[in-house]
Amino acid sequence: MAVEFYSGRQTLIDLVNDLIEVNRDAVTGYMRAAEAIESAALTSQLKQFARQHDTCITDLSTLVISLSGEPASERTATGQPNRAWITIGTLADEGDREAILKECEVGESVVLQVYESALQTPLPENISKVLREQFETLQKAHDYVKAMRIVEQQ
Repeated sequence: MAVEFYSGRQTLIDLVNDLIEVNRDAVTGYMRAAEAIESAALTSQLKQFARQHDTCITDLSTLVISLSGEPASERTATGQPNRAWITIGTLADEGDREAILKECEVGESVVLQVYESALQTPLPENISKVLREQFETLQKAHDYVKAMRIVEQQ
């Protein structure tokens, strides 16, 4: 079986489930940020980023199921949510838009690092293709948030 060549089926399932979890953290973080920011345009964009991560979760879950695994439904692999996404809740209470965007940028950077690590693993082509496409989409989100944070600094 081709999957066994790629470090074993369970290792592959665990890798994809790690990605599901970091995407889940991002959905929560972006939604918290969207609630805290008073700009309608920026709120709309942050909600769009949350939807992109939700789409990633759906696609990754499909991959796990195709491997006869069970998609991560709670924090099982990484243990704790990304600290940057947690901090957004506190910053939301303070209404610090620049700080909220900075934490979104940091959180998205962590997501991208997890993807980069996964993509360095020998993967079946179908999984590698999905991860590369998601990485490119999420990189654009990161770059947008970073640009907005820089605008806020000025």
